[in-house]
Amino acid sequence: NPNTLPVREWILDKFKLLASVDLAVEAFLPQVGVQASLLFLQKKTEVERQLAQNGTEDYEVFMAIAEKLGKDRRGNPIYLRDEDGAELLFSTETEY
Repeated sequence: NPNTLPVREWILDKFKLLASVDLAVEAFLPQVGVQASLLFLQKKTEVERQLAQNGTEDYEVFMAIAEKLGKDRRGNPIYLRDEDGAELLFSTETEY
């Protein structure tokens, strides 16, 4: 979207983009059907900002897509099931 270009430029000027995770459309359903992403940012130091202005900034960015969010398009929870179809429940004390 060209309307968001100033915002993207401001973010990249002030912050180092560590990761971008695209969320599934179900993230805000059933209330709102929007495509959303999570950005993980780290504030740049003055030296890093100068390197970026000189065009010598180079770093890796982690990118991922969240395919399942634990609910369907109607907002109903999706449970992990065993081979027999029974819901698998975890204690908060269980290590995953």
